[in-house]
Amino acid sequence: MRRLIDNLLQIFVISLIGIVIYYFYVNTTTNLTQRGIASGFGFLEDQTGFDVIMHLIPYSPTSTYLRVFFVGILNTLFLSALAIIGSTLLGTIMGIARISSNWLAARLATCYIEMFRNIPLLLQIFFCYYLLLTYLPSPWDNKILNVRGLHISNVVVIPELMAMFFALSLYSGSYIAENIRAGLEAVPIGQKEAAKALGLNYRQILRLIIFPQALRVIIPPLTNQYLNITKNSSLASAIGFPDLVAVFAGTALNQTGQAVETIFMTMSVYLFISLVISLLMNWYNRNSMLVSR
Repeated sequence: MRRLIDNLLQIFVISLIGIVIYYFYVNTTTNLTQRGIASGFGFLEDQTGFDVIMHLIPYSPTSTYLRVFFVGILNTLFLSALAIIGSTLLGTIMGIARISSNWLAARLATCYIEMFRNIPLLLQIFFCYYLLLTYLPSPWDNKILNVRGLHISNVVVIPELMAMFFALSLYSGSYIAENIRAGLEAVPIGQKEAAKALGLNYRQILRLIIFPQALRVIIPPLTNQYLNITKNSSLASAIGFPDLVAVFAGTALNQTGQAVETIFMTMSVYLFISLVISLLMNWYNRNSMLVSR
């Protein structure tokens, strides 16, 4: 009897979800028809008519909305990958320094973590862009660079990209540093003392003894931080970086009026990226776990 009730309850919930989805579908279709907005993905073959300052694949104003969609995806992936690498390196260094016996290194790491964790990311983005890259002298100001950035192999490295890289790395690195610290301190002190008794130096102890055991504590929250970096990269539109949100869910949506399709495609991309990151990190976590006897 209990099983029958559970099955009926599941059928009821699934049916209710189906009814809600159908209602929103009919309501959306009706509203689009009343406003004369054609539904579907046919607009992807139309020309965009606007330029994108940074693109990793060939693009021009005569390109289609489908191409600008891929331009946005690649820019988002490129920014996310840079930020993941930068924040991981910075977080690892600061996490190790946080528990260092060197008083100055530990204090500097603590100050970094407390400061950048408690400043909103958007403010850090504006700070990096408007102050560091606009008002202060920087490598982008010398005569071998053009107004908008540095050309390397036909790819334009624009100030908006570097501002997002610095902001995301500093912000996410502060959280990753705490993850690293927690993982390192989770290793029993007896492991470190035994390693010292064997004559291993500090680097060998970290590389061979502590880190392999700390990974089982570090990886799960580290996965969350990587997912946050990818999602937080959408804030790049606030300073004009042409990521997926800015060029497709922003400019392309405003020009075509295909809000449902563009938002659906944008959400699907972020969902796919998040699932891939989760799968890769879970795979790495399973392969790095210690085998107990």
